[in-house]
Amino acid sequence: MFEFFIGVAVPPEFKAKVTALQERWMVGRRLHTEPHVTLIPPGLLSQDRGWLEQIRLVCAETKPFQLVLAPPQAFGLRVVYLGVESPGLVRLHAQLTAQLGFRSNQPYRPHLTLAKGRLTGAQVAKLQPEARSLQPYPTFDVTFVRIYHKVHPQARYEPHADLPFTA
Repeated sequence: MFEFFIGVAVPPEFKAKVTALQERWMVGRRLHTEPHVTLIPPGLLSQDRGWLEQIRLVCAETKPFQLVLAPPQAFGLRVVYLGVESPGLVRLHAQLTAQLGFRSNQPYRPHLTLAKGRLTGAQVAKLQPEARSLQPYPTFDVTFVRIYHKVHPQARYEPHADLPFTA
C-alpha cells in the first residue's frame, strides 16, 4: 500500500537546521518526513497514480516562483510552524486542486511544520522562541514539486519523484 502527498522541499542547508530542531523537540517520536511545505496533503492521492500526469501538466505550465519563510506561529497546541509567504505557491495550490478536482472547506495555509502532536502550552511557548534561532529565514526559488510516498502505515514518507517546472 502506497500513500502519497505533494510538497515543496526546502534548500538543503536550511533543511539541516530544521531537522536538528525537530530532532531535539520530537524526542521519543518519529519524524514523518523531511522538512517541506505541503501542497496536496496525504490521503487525497490514489494509489494507482492516475493523478501523476495531471500534476506533470500543471508543472509544465508553471514558472519558478519565490517562497519566503516567516517567523514561527502555532495552530493551537497541535502544530508549531514557520509561516510561508508566496503568492506563487498559493496559485500553484489552486491550480493543482482544480486540476485534480479537490475541494476544501478550509483555506490553504502554507507552512513548514516544526513540531506537532499533543503539545503543552509551555512547550509551544518555549519552541516558538527557539525557532527564531533558525533566522534568517530563507527566501528561495521554487523550481519543482516533490512527490512523497510511504509504503506502509508505520513507514516514514520519503521523496518519490521531483517534477520540474518547465514553463
